[in-house]
Amino acid sequence: MKPRPRIGLGSAFWLVALLASFPLSCELSPTILSTSERSSLYTINLSAAGRPVSNGSILEPGSSLAVSVTGMSDTPEPASLELSVNRPDGGAIASLQLDTASSASSPVSAQGGAASPQLVPRIEGSLPALALPAQTSPGAYKIACLVSSSDGKVLQQSNFVVFVGESMPTLSTVLAYPPSAEPGSAFLLAAMVAKAAGSDPWVAWSRGGSVFSQGPLSAGTDRVVWVAPLAEGAYALSVDVYPCAPPDASGFSFSSAAHQDIKAMVRMPSGGTTDEFADPLRFYSLLRLSGNFDDLGTRPRTAQPAALGLPRLDVYSGGFGYRFGPAAGVSIPGLLPPVDGGGSMLPLVALFRLSPDGGDGRLVRFASDDGSFALNLGLQGGRPYVEVVSGGQGPRSVAESAIRPGPVVLAALLTPAEGRVGIVWIADGERISAPSLPLPSVPHSGGATLGGPGSLPGVYGGFGLVTKGPPPPLYRLEERRRWKSDLILAEGFETGALPPGFTSSGPVSFTVQGLALGPGASLEMAQELRLDRGRLVEAAYGGASSAALVDIVGAGGERLATVAGSGELTDGKGRRFGNLRFAPGLVRFSLSEEDGALLFASEDGAPALRLAGAAEARVTLDVRNGSSPAAIRLAHVLVRSAGASPAQ
Repeated sequence: MKPRPRIGLGSAFWLVALLASFPLSCELSPTILSTSERSSLYTINLSAAGRPVSNGSILEPGSSLAVSVTGMSDTPEPASLELSVNRPDGGAIASLQLDTASSASSPVSAQGGAASPQLVPRIEGSLPALALPAQTSPGAYKIACLVSSSDGKVLQQSNFVVFVGESMPTLSTVLAYPPSAEPGSAFLLAAMVAKAAGSDPWVAWSRGGSVFSQGPLSAGTDRVVWVAPLAEGAYALSVDVYPCAPPDASGFSFSSAAHQDIKAMVRMPSGGTTDEFADPLRFYSLLRLSGNFDDLGTRPRTAQPAALGLPRLDVYSGGFGYRFGPAAGVSIPGLLPPVDGGGSMLPLVALFRLSPDGGDGRLVRFASDDGSFALNLGLQGGRPYVEVVSGGQGPRSVAESAIRPGPVVLAALLTPAEGRVGIVWIADGERISAPSLPLPSVPHSGGATLGGPGSLPGVYGGFGLVTKGPPPPLYRLEERRRWKSDLILAEGFETGALPPGFTSSGPVSFTVQGLALGPGASLEMAQELRLDRGRLVEAAYGGASSAALVDIVGAGGERLATVAGSGELTDGKGRRFGNLRFAPGLVRFSLSEEDGALLFASEDGAPALRLAGAAEARVTLDVRNGSSPAAIRLAHVLVRSAGASPAQ
């Protein structure tokens, strides 16, 4: 009687039930078993230097593989065992065929031909060894196992993969950028892999056991992009790093010893999206730069953008993109500032998300096919510029102030009017003025380039061009990122229309500087502010400080208090209660309720001003031009929880 191998509880139950169904049978018939069941009737153990050999084992050339076989009780007596070590092309570098005297004929070889057999008393227990050639080339090899009966029927067939002459790479860290992202957005998955000199490990990324990206490390597969599902949740991802490429196109069916799991958090931020590029229909041209260079905008085109040089995926604080510079970038054929039917340039918003390395350089270049015309946008000493080049030279408009170092969302608003182009830059939601330029004559054919010679080196995480309709609400999105759930409202008025929940009265208009409130005009916000905790109120403006007024309005529409741009605080009847202190052009104070009184405080540490008898549980805000015959230009309004810290 053959020894009984240890088997799992489920297999034991199945075996007992099967034997009970056939009491007169002394052997299990392979014909009544499934493929998976037949593959486990016999246990074929291989070992090298006393260590078991299985999927993923590392072997040296010239290794001798000890062979032993154990069968389940009451299985048919095998008459033949064939082992072969096969190259990726299917040819065998080594083989071993063992037959018993009862074998009727030589079975079909596992590699498609007949092998020279060795006679053994039984296909059981310790058997002759299988030797690998000493000159075996490094790589992945498939070991095929075939067990046959005396009449040539296949009793069991299986295979596994070993690595000969290779070393196991080291997988130290796996990260997701950003740590959390919105539904439908992209993650960059990065694996830190250390390898032996001259080797080229194989990297496979999986979700739920299904591989979604794989390839050699030399192809940059240590960094891949995974697009999140539309449902929120924590998604389990994993990476396996193998010593080399698989032996065939089916890949690897087992986990590597170099394996790590990672979770990607997918959730929508409080208040809605924070992604300027979330809506492709808003853009004439849109390159999200999240794993490819596809243009997702609405413009007609005959060709997609193409890489210049070898741009690589890279990360920065809070995101990822492609590293562009003088030797790497992307060419966007056919993309020029659009013109109207008369050939005049249309209003244009160019939007960039990037992390510059520093220094000077061009962000984007629009140029004619013959090079006689170019419109360049870039940074000079940290200050954004727009440059029109015709015939090799042209004027340059440099913004009044520099952007902050580090990652930035930067937009250029170009507005043609009366023969000139008005220019305003928006950096992380804040406007930066710049001189206008003469209106250029834009050619009808050409293209655009990000990166390349003369460009600003850094990681570019997105580029878009808006030519019709409003740009994204840049200030609102930036403040959502900064304050998350502590943000109550934020509007920058760069879209050229009143946001939902805002109404106006009197002469109101939109300019590149913001919302203009003419004499007596006001902006009313429907958003109620609960005063159960402190709120910070901020309104940035340009114009006469004494005329820029922020009203605190009760539930019945009555004015409870007013804060002027000069800092003066008055009650609903116009009586003066003191002065708050803040920077010119910025009304900024905290507002709270305590024992039936409204408390107003500036951020200089001075005692709060207490307005007794005016408190309500909920209030709204108005911003108005109280007395100036000239317009008050409102750049933004912001309300958030007082004392909150910016999100990291």
